[in-house]
Amino acid sequence: MAVSQSTVETLDALWDVGLLESSGPRRFALHQTIADYAQTQTQDLAARQRLVNYMLSYIQTHEQDYDALELETSNILAALDTAVASEMPQALLQSVTAFVSFLRVRGRYSLADQYLQSALQAATILEDPIGQMTVLRHLATFAELHGDYPQAEHYGQLGLILARQLERIDEDQALHDPLIDRLSVGLDHE
Repeated sequence: MAVSQSTVETLDALWDVGLLESSGPRRFALHQTIADYAQTQTQDLAARQRLVNYMLSYIQTHEQDYDALELETSNILAALDTAVASEMPQALLQSVTAFVSFLRVRGRYSLADQYLQSALQAATILEDPIGQMTVLRHLATFAELHGDYPQAEHYGQLGLILARQLERIDEDQALHDPLIDRLSVGLDHE
């Protein structure tokens, strides 16, 4: 209702004609065929922006509540895809960086990598070096979790270069931080 800006009466009417299905307490879903058709029919940018902004707020509010995020994963992924397709780089970057720890904990590494790549493009478009550093750090982590150490090192090195350019890190700090040290001299391939 928040995204469609419709009323309870509209929801009841959709239920009455069989276009909505119950998917849990106070939760409804369109049948997949109807949802697919509806997506091909809508060109309403405002509705897409409402979806992305609503789910961004939801992700940020529930960032550490993995059960709540699990319940809304299909809607979150739809919002992320919409942010990519609708060229909403700021919302995409914020959503992905807030959602990425959930994806890590749930072991959805490939999905995380896919959205992190899009978020890196968004941060680049926005000319947001802090956003780029954040995404590169996450990309390095997921590459390492995949066992792709050369790729993890590559992302880490790019992040380290940005950090030094922004004077967010100095050589003395790098010498005392084991993670930075690993990225500076290459990842430990244990």
